Amino acid sequence: MQKLETVEPDIHCLPLGSIDPHQPEFDAFFAELEQPLFGYLLRMIPSQEIAMELAQETFFRAWQHFAELQIYDRPEAWLYRVATNLAISHMRRKKSLCFTQVFRYTGGESDLAESGMDYEFLADPFDLEQQTANRVHIEQTLQQLAERQRAALLLRAVYGFSCQEISTTLGISVANVRQTLSRARQRFRKLYEAKG
Repeated sequence: MQKLETVEPDIHCLPLGSIDPHQPEFDAFFAELEQPLFGYLLRMIPSQEIAMELAQETFFRAWQHFAELQIYDRPEAWLYRVATNLAISHMRRKKSLCFTQVFRYTGGESDLAESGMDYEFLADPFDLEQQTANRVHIEQTLQQLAERQRAALLLRAVYGFSCQEISTTLGISVANVRQTLSRARQRFRKLYEAKG
């Protein structure tokens, strides 16, 4: 088997305070969090292209500050905070997507499989159709929530963050997180049932 020749990066060209891009710790950090972060962003922004761009920007910023991140107890909280802020900034700059655009990004079964998200498929094809319809309905309902409510709800329900971790990620108090989650759940329930 032929060994591939590796080229060492010119570390003199890297920004001050940066690390070697081949550092094994960052590679492990990236491998562990790439798919969950992309899934989170895809739920925040219903566009695979934009979610991928935001994930790349988030990891680029993490790479730039990785030496600092390594001292945190949960560096992924910093990562999700950056991703959340990038997603909210993007949503504020762009107009809301219409129904057909949302449907285009979330509508097909192949899109669901390629998105990297875990979906439970049932053996009965009728259940699969209902589950796909429910998932689209949930994603459309999530898009109607305010950005911070959507972020807090996703971090809690999908990623299992504690109120303290959400507080750190969103830069708000724990009491504000609880209030935001309560309002997000109420609004989600109301919107979901109205379409039901």
